[in-house]
Amino acid sequence: GHPMTSGISTIDYYISWGAAEIETAQDHYTEELILLPKESMHQYYEPRSNGTHSFIDGSNYTDMMHRSTFSTIPSSGNWYTCMQKPHKFMPEMDELLCNILQSDTHGRVILHEPNTPTLVKSFAQRLRIAGCDMTRVHFLPAQPHHFLLALYAVSTIILDSYPAGGCTTTREALELGKAVVTLPSRLLGGRWSYAYYQILGDEILNDRLIALDLQDYVAKAVTLGQSSELRKDTELRITRALPKMYQSQESVQSWENVLLKIAPVQLAAAVDETTSCSSPSSCSM
Repeated sequence: GHPMTSGISTIDYYISWGAAEIETAQDHYTEELILLPKESMHQYYEPRSNGTHSFIDGSNYTDMMHRSTFSTIPSSGNWYTCMQKPHKFMPEMDELLCNILQSDTHGRVILHEPNTPTLVKSFAQRLRIAGCDMTRVHFLPAQPHHFLLALYAVSTIILDSYPAGGCTTTREALELGKAVVTLPSRLLGGRWSYAYYQILGDEILNDRLIALDLQDYVAKAVTLGQSSELRKDTELRITRALPKMYQSQESVQSWENVLLKIAPVQLAAAVDETTSCSSPSSCSM
C-alpha cells in the first residue's frame, strides 16, 4: 500500500480509515481526506490460514510448530519476534529491542534479516551501539508463508515495528491468537495494529497490548512475555474477538458509499419491457 499523501496537486482525494487516523489527520495530506467509518473494518478480508494450512502457499504449518524448526536459534527463553520487512526497522526501534532484552534476561529477539550482508552488518552495528546483547539477537531470512506462521506460533510475543508498523503481518499473527504489542505512531503507516484492536473491541486487550510510549511498549511486552497465565488469557481474548476482523460486508458498503459520494452516477431508468421498439437499437437504455 501507500499509507501517505501523494503530494500531487492533481490528486483530489485520499481515502483512509477512521479507526487508523488521528483527529488532525487532514494535516498529513495534500488531498481531501475521506475516512471510511471507524466502527467497521476498512476492507473485506479473508483469513490467510485455516488453522492447519497456509492459504498463501497451501502448506501445512502445524508440522513445523516446534522451535527446532528454526535451528539457528536456541530454543530456550522467551522469543520476541518481529518479522517486519527490514526497511521498517528505523532507529527508533533499536532502543525498544535492546530494552526488552535488558528487562527480560531470558528473552531473545528474532528479526527479519536484511537482504544483503552490508545491510545486515549495518543493522547489527546499530543494535550493538544501542546496547543490545547481540548473543540474544537472531536474524532469520524471509520465510515461506507456512514457516512464517509456524514461527509466530512458537514465539512468545509478537512485536509490532515502530514507527512504521505492520498491517498484514499483524492480522496473520492475530489469526494464530498471538499477542501483538504495538505503539501507535502519528501517521497512518504506524497505526494499523491499533486500529485492528479497536475493531476487536476488548478494552482489556487494548490496555495490555497498545503502548502509550516507548517505556510502556517495553513494559507491556516483557510483562506478557514473562507471565504465561496473563499471556494465555490475552491469547484467548484475541481468538474470541477475531471474527470481527473478517468478511465484513460493512466494508463493502462503506467503499460503495464513499465512491458514489466522490463520483455520483445517474442510474439508468429501467426500460419498461412493454415499450414497443421497432428494433433493439432504437430502444434507449
